[in-house]
Amino acid sequence: MNTSTSLSLKDTRYLTHLPHHLANAKMNDEFCDILNDFEFINHKISVSDPQLLIDDYDLGLLPDVEISEEKKEVLGLIKTAIQLSANALMEDKKQLPGQLLGRLKNLDNDDINWLLYQIEDWNDYSWLRPVKVNLLTPSSPLVRTIPTEHPEVACVAISRYGELALSVGKGDAMLKLWKLSTGELVKTLEIKETWNCIRSLMSVLYDKESVASITNEQLRKKTPITALAISPEGNWALSGTSCQDVMYSPTPGFERRGMYPKKCVVELWNLSEGKSMLTFNMGYNDEITSLALSSDGKYGLMGTLKGEFIICNFEKIQKEEPKYFDLSNEFKRGNLAAKIIGDLFSFCDDVKAVELTPDGRWVLAVSNDTLKIWDLLKGCLHQIILFVPLEPSREVTALYLNFEGNVIIQSKDNSCSLIMLKIYEHEVSDNSIINKIERKIANLKINSFVRSFINFWEDLKKIKSKFLKETSIHLPLGIIPQAISYDNNWAISITNDGGIQLWDLSRIEKTIK
Repeated sequence: MNTSTSLSLKDTRYLTHLPHHLANAKMNDEFCDILNDFEFINHKISVSDPQLLIDDYDLGLLPDVEISEEKKEVLGLIKTAIQLSANALMEDKKQLPGQLLGRLKNLDNDDINWLLYQIEDWNDYSWLRPVKVNLLTPSSPLVRTIPTEHPEVACVAISRYGELALSVGKGDAMLKLWKLSTGELVKTLEIKETWNCIRSLMSVLYDKESVASITNEQLRKKTPITALAISPEGNWALSGTSCQDVMYSPTPGFERRGMYPKKCVVELWNLSEGKSMLTFNMGYNDEITSLALSSDGKYGLMGTLKGEFIICNFEKIQKEEPKYFDLSNEFKRGNLAAKIIGDLFSFCDDVKAVELTPDGRWVLAVSNDTLKIWDLLKGCLHQIILFVPLEPSREVTALYLNFEGNVIIQSKDNSCSLIMLKIYEHEVSDNSIINKIERKIANLKINSFVRSFINFWEDLKKIKSKFLKETSIHLPLGIIPQAISYDNNWAISITNDGGIQLWDLSRIEKTIK
């Protein structure tokens, strides 16, 4: 193929759409040739987004396209190499030759070798030539890297089947919703209602003029988002902030943990409409460590650094409470939420993670060595599971569910280990949440340490100490997943430069102990 740098706009448009025209015309050989022509690849990258070129390769990988499996394999390898390089190409499109050479050089394939031969002789511009293959190849479990534009990613959540991810950066107070199959930014949301709620709470302590003078930029620096959750279908989201009092200025040198009066504020989002639905204060001098949502966004779970675990009925709150309200008062919580603490074995220091099953019946919370399960239908603690304590160098970082009715407790040291526990014998329903009339969310039994010996013994008999198996997954360079999809096929990790990475867990080596 011969192209010219002085192509007219009409010719450029025709050229960039040429693979689509060839595919529609069933000109399969020509279609394969153009997608293995580096001059065309470079031209399309130079005038468009890398995803548009990736879409061209997807045309040839469709089941009904009459191309040999060998040709499809070649197209798939080139497509994956471009997909892995997309984040670098968005910053500098002249990295294309080096990126493809570094990812494809060691593959033993005649068609790939032809592409590499073209790249080796490429001299239209200066580019860095890799001496050896030191980039992740198309066979790696990494699917794509998405530059989020956050200075540094603080939290990330993933939808049930890995279609969507929600991220937030440290210090930027911006929620970003991503379509993982393309790396496209779908929505950007700013926690303005959280800031307004904080102003409303501070107006009780300070004069109105002082509160009104607080700018959004000041609040941005003082309201780190410490937890995120996205509903299984990706329609709803929760953000949890732990705001330092902007009016409070401790003596320099005495900024110890616990001295700042913090306000824990939760915001519920309707992602389909891109708007905030509910904002409320959850407590003081604490920090939100984990959040979870039901499929329809009507119920939410919140775990805190002090070991509190709260379940909220968002639907009822929206009907009965003002726009900004305070849920920190236990009396006011009433039948809007249930607070669970203690329960025979207290959490070590904080609730590491919380989860809600898709059918809305089972609620789970985990600390470093204890998993607790509540049955919302019966309104009581179902069981306490003590798993084998982890070594001091490891800690629980997340909690996931999968289709087989297992709970996966992720621990972290130099690698990532998944502790598999069977929590219930029946199959997990994939239906919507249980009818709200049957729910007893406000009547969860709170077990106390002060109880009779008989009650203590009955509870003790319910305890199941078990450690079924530990599965270690081996990601490159000790990368730790920050979120795993419900089908256990996809994982999200964060990079050091403000990006998120999508991993295909089916390609990852696993070791079962």
